[in-house]
Formats: sequence, C-alpha cells, structure tokens
Amino acid sequence: MLDIKQNFISKDQIRKQAPSIFTAKGAPETSEKYSHIPTDKIIDDMEALGWGVVDAKEVRSRKNVGFQKHLVVFRNNDIQITAEDGDNVFPQILLTNSH
Repeated sequence: MLDIKQNFISKDQIRKQAPSIFTAKGAPETSEKYSHIPTDKIIDDMEALGWGVVDAKEVRSRKNVGFQKHLVVFRNNDIQITAEDGDNVFPQILLTNSH
C-alpha cells in the first residue's frame, strides 16, 4: 500500500500563482446584487477543516486583471480511499471563483 502525502502550498506561493485570489472586492462592473465572497477567506476556512491548497491557477485576462476566474485545488492528506486492488486515492476539492 502506497502512502503519498502531498505538501500544501503557502499563501505566498498561492499569491505568486494566482494573485486574483486575494482580491478584496468585486469588479467595478458587477451589479448591486453581487455578493463578494473572498477566495482567501474560503482557503482559511478549508484549512481549519484540514484541507490545504495543493494548486492554484488563474486565467489570463487583459481587461479584468485582478478579477479573473481562478481555481484552487484542496486536498486533505488524512482522507485516503484504498481500492480493492490496493491503489490509494486522495480526494480533492476544486473551487472556481471570480470577482
């Protein structure tokens, strides 16, 4: 049985890979009905539950820089599923957001 733990990336690394994750408010053109949910707050909440960030990305954008769509991949190294054939699987949560 293979036990592969994956290291989580730091907030500094996340900021380098996808700075839009740390945007504090929505894009100027969003409607009054828009409710801003900061992705970095979700990261903090997920970490409190044992889910760390293993990858972060954002789309390239020319006009919505800082507000573009981004992806955060979470993993909990304590949750492991072992199949009948002995393969181990570590479930991941993929979060997409944009501001």
